[in-house]
Amino acid sequence: MKLSRLLWTTAAVALFAGCTKSPNNQTVINSPSSDAGLEALDNTPGTNSIQFVDEAGQPLVGAKILIGYDVNDPFKGNELVTDTSGLVSIPSDWKVSLPLTVVSNGHVRTTFDSVSPVTSTYRISLGEGADNLEVKGNTTGFGSLPTDGMADFGLVIPAFTQKKLMHFDISAVISPSVDTIRVAGQKLDLPSNLTLPDQTENYMIPIRLSKPRYRTFVRRDGQHKFFALHGRFPFKKVIDDVRGGKSVYDIINHFDFVGGGVTDVPVDKSGGLADMSVSTVNFNSTLTVRAPAFAVDKSLLSLVMSDLGGGLVPTDLKRLLPNQTLNLKTTTTAKETFVLHILTQTQNLAGESPRLAVMSTDLEEGTEPQSSEPQSSEPQASEPTADEGIRILAGGGLNPGASFNQLTFALQRSQNTNPPTFLDMVAPPQIEPNLIRLKAPPAPAGISPVATYLVLSEVEEIMAGKVKSERRTRLWELFSPTWVDAVKLPTFTLNRLPNRKYRWEVMYVGRTADTGAGNTTLPGADLLEGITHVTRNAADF
Repeated sequence: MKLSRLLWTTAAVALFAGCTKSPNNQTVINSPSSDAGLEALDNTPGTNSIQFVDEAGQPLVGAKILIGYDVNDPFKGNELVTDTSGLVSIPSDWKVSLPLTVVSNGHVRTTFDSVSPVTSTYRISLGEGADNLEVKGNTTGFGSLPTDGMADFGLVIPAFTQKKLMHFDISAVISPSVDTIRVAGQKLDLPSNLTLPDQTENYMIPIRLSKPRYRTFVRRDGQHKFFALHGRFPFKKVIDDVRGGKSVYDIINHFDFVGGGVTDVPVDKSGGLADMSVSTVNFNSTLTVRAPAFAVDKSLLSLVMSDLGGGLVPTDLKRLLPNQTLNLKTTTTAKETFVLHILTQTQNLAGESPRLAVMSTDLEEGTEPQSSEPQSSEPQASEPTADEGIRILAGGGLNPGASFNQLTFALQRSQNTNPPTFLDMVAPPQIEPNLIRLKAPPAPAGISPVATYLVLSEVEEIMAGKVKSERRTRLWELFSPTWVDAVKLPTFTLNRLPNRKYRWEVMYVGRTADTGAGNTTLPGADLLEGITHVTRNAADF
């Protein structure tokens, strides 16, 4: 029995979790100020000046500001430094709209395209930290679990905001480190943020599963909000389907999401410690989701996201067929409930099939059941050989970079039961020296273009045991206030590391035309307010 495939499947249920309101029921997520990202604020700092602030609204002191494409281009004196109030005076030679680039220690290098020389205030994104700070503890609240044919699991993931959904990083959902347990005499590597409450289920023989502890990671200290999800699946059915060659997404609809709990965890430079209950919120309600017609070479995933305590957390995930209607689970305790509809290429999902290497010591009828207490709570430094254990997420089974670069998604309020409308998928960006060529999609009726959003990231591929994941660090964010087919880049020296790859990602973002949120025609408008639609793609180099 390829038990590794089964347990890998439990980790994949939150693949898009690992991510706002309008009169026509389209979703408009009002991002909290701590996650606002590249946006201009409504307040004005004073006459003939521009102010730059961080995500908490505090002035950026000593930030370097470049107006144009290079020092003294297009005019002399175009490089400025913010004062103690985060202010720079608007140069008299600045006459037309130009790129505005901000460089501040600890923040992401940011360029706003086509900025006019008018008084305004801009907020700049905080960068990722250099360290991995470990958060660990137990998942609790499963109760006494009978042998009922249903395998229970927990998954500790961060609460999401709109921007975190746009910047989905698989390491936030599937931990890049592993823990090792022993099942029926075999070593089993599992993502460290996945837990298995103590239980026994039958597949030819009784099989005991137990891994109460989780470990996950953040990259900055401070207060962090986590969600501990409780899920279940029919043990024998899922094993049989996986052994029959079905992919994770062919069997995802077998998964039943029971409940969960939100925990605020203080994290310092030594990490964080917290036990997390999976039973504080019951998924006690349903909502109706309808799929549109779409081509057979594409697949639709619909994810229910509930606002619990200021963070968006997943309560259900299902794959829908064209024109299909399903009821998905949610909770009546949510402040708001939304549905994230994700359309991607079917071949991308096939690439996520749990076709993982397992050892020749697969469980067979008559094998003696063994204790499955965790053997270690630390990542394994060495990779197991073919006779040492079962590998989970091995050999690119979750290739984190390539599979989901191209997708399009729509956000809707839960009250809107109409099939979603999607932006067309777009081609990857074409990278040239100081120029990125793009191909903007057509704007469907009722959806207004808001911005073209580009991100340059440094990507480190991480292997812990046989688990492959990515650690992604944003180096540069660029915004154009319209949908464009090319972006001219200000001069930027990239110090490339030999053991890293680099990724340009493009996102065309839009909103329904009648939301009334934001005003992209005015300087200082909040370009991200009221986003309902995104189509994205990326290119590595």
